Amino acid sequence: KMRKFRNYVRQNLVDTYEYVSKQQHGWQAIFQEEFYQQIEQTGQEVMKGLLENQLKLIRDEGLRVSHYERNIRRRGYSNGYYRRKLVVFPGKAFSNVVIPRCSHKQTQEQIKSYITKGFQVLTPYVIELFKRGHCIGKLSDLVEALIGVSISPTTASKLVKQMDQDVRAWHTRELSDDYKYLLFDGIHLKRKSTCSLFRECAKSEKRVVLACFGIKEDGLKELIAFRIVDKESKANWRSFMRNLYLRGLHGSKLKLITTDGHKGFAAAISEVWPMAKHQLCWFHKLGNVCKRVRKRDRRKVASDLREIYKASNLKEAQHRFKSFKERWQELYPKAVHIFEKDLDRLFSVFSMPAEDRRMIRTTNIIERLFREVRKRTRPIGCFANNDSISRVVYAVFMYNNSRYKRSYKMQLSKASRKLIA
Repeated sequence: KMRKFRNYVRQNLVDTYEYVSKQQHGWQAIFQEEFYQQIEQTGQEVMKGLLENQLKLIRDEGLRVSHYERNIRRRGYSNGYYRRKLVVFPGKAFSNVVIPRCSHKQTQEQIKSYITKGFQVLTPYVIELFKRGHCIGKLSDLVEALIGVSISPTTASKLVKQMDQDVRAWHTRELSDDYKYLLFDGIHLKRKSTCSLFRECAKSEKRVVLACFGIKEDGLKELIAFRIVDKESKANWRSFMRNLYLRGLHGSKLKLITTDGHKGFAAAISEVWPMAKHQLCWFHKLGNVCKRVRKRDRRKVASDLREIYKASNLKEAQHRFKSFKERWQELYPKAVHIFEKDLDRLFSVFSMPAEDRRMIRTTNIIERLFREVRKRTRPIGCFANNDSISRVVYAVFMYNNSRYKRSYKMQLSKASRKLIA
């Protein structure tokens, strides 16, 4: 009986230990994982061998001879092999692939197109991620998580450079003439100077991105164009506006143009679109006025100025300005003069419909987009050239244009539902 009892206890202990070991350590799961890893590794090696054999067949077909064959039809000679670090195919990536060389140019181009075909599949994914605000350093991890293919930051940068064709096409496209409001503003960015390769003269140069934002008659918002210049001057603004005019934006339905207080705007607008009214940005003007006011009175002055642009009509705004002038003329005559000299261009917004005044009395719409540009450019610090600036600005603008279109379609669908109801 004791012997039977001991055997029973031993068997229970062994069963318990095996059960606990499997639960805690997962030996079975680990074995399965190693098994599937070996299968995947073997399949990867087989597929890599098939790829290398396929490239050899392409070379032999291009040369019209097999390996070590002597024939009059020969179109060239094989020239050994070289190793390529990465060859990408949809869902797969092969490293250290042996690529054949040959002296026949057409065959060599055919081999190159075959091994780079996978990057054409990756390009739309990488560009879309770049447009959505992801930097080049993180693109490789994101592409690997989405598609299962790992690429280096250098490869991601090469794929993003293919956006240059889209950027050039976007800059030269024809523009529609159905905009009723235009807003102009600029942002300053840093670019490396031409002599930055030498330490003794390494420095950065400022570049200005001139941007144009439009609102159509049906309410659709859109970033129309941008241009990179060396400085924000009257000649650059005139050239930028003139380019928009030549591309189709003649201003037949244009009612108002909103800008900041730069001196070059008034002359450029009168030359290109003389029939449109000019509106100065209230936010910039409030900042200029408050600079001439003591800190203890800035809040009161700013609140009085806000009451002016919140008026329901022009007469009420003029009446509120008179009360503002009577209150602050003696204390701050320079601040009142700065505001009064541009009164006509500040009150242009009151000739527009009341539901549109909030959008067009300031350039805050463009400033909000410039904030997105600064988020993208802050990790970069200093750009290498104008093309790199164009790619980032174009990506931010295109992403926001797609957002505007989606919100516009949602508004149309809501309006149609109300009509049906």
